[in-house]
Amino acid sequence: MDNRPANEWPQSEQMLYPSVQRLHSIIRDKSSDREYQQYINSLKASVLTAFYTPDQVAAIIGKTIIDCTGEKTRRILEPSAGSGRFLLPFDGNYIKTAYEKDLLTGLILQAKSPDVDVRIMGFEHFPEAELGSYDLAISNIPFGDFSVFDAGFQKEKNEVKIQSTNKIHNYFFVKALDSVREGGLVAFITTRGFADSASNRNIREYLMYNSNLVSATRLPDNLFLNDAGIEVGSDIVILEKCTGKTEVQENERLFIESRREVYLNEDIGSVNSYIFTNLEKTNLGDIGVDTNQFGKKHLSLNLSPELFGEYLEKHLRADFSTRYAITEVQAEKVQILANDDYKNVLGEEVVSLYDLLGFSEEERTQVKPVGKKRHHIPTIPVPDSQVKEWN
Repeated sequence: MDNRPANEWPQSEQMLYPSVQRLHSIIRDKSSDREYQQYINSLKASVLTAFYTPDQVAAIIGKTIIDCTGEKTRRILEPSAGSGRFLLPFDGNYIKTAYEKDLLTGLILQAKSPDVDVRIMGFEHFPEAELGSYDLAISNIPFGDFSVFDAGFQKEKNEVKIQSTNKIHNYFFVKALDSVREGGLVAFITTRGFADSASNRNIREYLMYNSNLVSATRLPDNLFLNDAGIEVGSDIVILEKCTGKTEVQENERLFIESRREVYLNEDIGSVNSYIFTNLEKTNLGDIGVDTNQFGKKHLSLNLSPELFGEYLEKHLRADFSTRYAITEVQAEKVQILANDDYKNVLGEEVVSLYDLLGFSEEERTQVKPVGKKRHHIPTIPVPDSQVKEWN
């Protein structure tokens, strides 16, 4: 919210000067001096991490989740709501909760969305009583090396959760996973650095051992160009909560890792191993090598806006069709194990995990460990005729 005279603004931004001044005027006319300063300070605090998602993107992600999950998705959480675009596809019999830290944006969202419980505060104030109660957390989350203080994480003394508070995008993933039920979904647009950076490996490992990777899709560089006036690298990551896994699928093992890669004879820096191993399946757009604002080579993606909607919808539906129906079975098994009433009816009877999970004799002979060798829990075999190749 730059208040300098127009001649002191950068040439490329001077076209915005009249609109910014009008906004200043409206806020000043409708509020006291104290309120005016609060609104302006709040806007300034959010400007570095606020990139509004194109309507088409939010609509496609929301519609795909509705079509693929049906009645299982009723309680919706938007932890960084902005204008509320991600909530628009969920029209009708839904319970919707939105967090928006920016004061003015939150008030606007409250006024235009009476069917949404808008909480004008940071996601770190999410109440403990609501943990594990939502079916879906969906958002374009903030990113950057901004730290967050979460009293619940400090009290829990989980090292990975505490580490996640050092980067706001890591924190949002870990906190959102806590907020949804077993089998619930976390669907976030996030910076590519979340998947690519070696410094985030512990966070990705924690997520893969406490959820199933439904989709990891790299979006075109030019996706935000029309709405935000910027080219920025971003991914869609969709997770299905499955707490306490002892094994991971091959695609999840790859997603945990990242390393320096060479593409078209160019060093393109650190890239997520799942993304790079499956370039044609995970990247939406024409793949090339470009130079970023810091002068470093990176993998670039560009796609015509006219094709984006069709490509994104096909890609997400393919991922849901090959992963969601199967991983949901795993989540239901975890929910059974977590149900004290179910365990109590067993009395003194001695049972194995095979008995508890209802495996047939034939299924027991097909169990094979995958990934890290920890305390073994049987994986759920799925006939080849029911699924496509898992990546």
